Amino acid sequence: MIAFVARDQPTRDEQEKSAAGYDALEVGRHLKYSRLWISTVSDRKAVQVTKQDFEIYELAWSPKGDELALVVAPTPRAEDSLNLSLIVVNRSTGEDTRILSKLVNLTGALRWSPDGHLISFYEGPPTKEYAAWVSVVPAGGGPSSPLLKDYAGSVLRLEWMPDSKHLMAQSVEGTHQVLLNIDVRTGDTRKLTDIVHSQWNAGFSTNGNTTAYFSQSAGSPTRATSVT
Repeated sequence: MIAFVARDQPTRDEQEKSAAGYDALEVGRHLKYSRLWISTVSDRKAVQVTKQDFEIYELAWSPKGDELALVVAPTPRAEDSLNLSLIVVNRSTGEDTRILSKLVNLTGALRWSPDGHLISFYEGPPTKEYAAWVSVVPAGGGPSSPLLKDYAGSVLRLEWMPDSKHLMAQSVEGTHQVLLNIDVRTGDTRKLTDIVHSQWNAGFSTNGNTTAYFSQSAGSPTRATSVT
């Protein structure tokens, strides 16, 4: 199955008005919400999962495939783009079964751990100023744990390691980038290597012992590299 997000289509009345030349932009009215859909690969049929009115910014499958974590806003309005929450919905019914956090401040870090116990996300202060750090929250509900709240760098991307005890992150420290190994229990970081590149191009072996990434320098183009 493949999960994807699609926006509501114009109503028949809206289509008829458009065909008749009515093209006025009615700001804030007739909002078109994004919905979660599931497509089955075998028969290519797509089924709408969520019916609730919220704007979906990000999604992550649970390892079992029976639930999905979503980062959502109350509406598609621009002023709600920083009013984000982390929720979990049932794949079969689309019901939002639990709210895990109302302190989501950015998108890009929503990842479900391979063992299904934790979910990573960018957490922010309740005052909603533009700041964020990597946190994890129990998938079943409970208080979140900030991992890099005092870290002097900016995490661009991250992925769970196969052991579900560590995260690998691409981060900016000063004027350069690094690959980090993050201990989820303690928040301790270990630099894997310095890198110079602008895209997330890193992965790891099945056992997590070897990391492959694209590296470059001032005197060479991007090339494949590995680190153990």
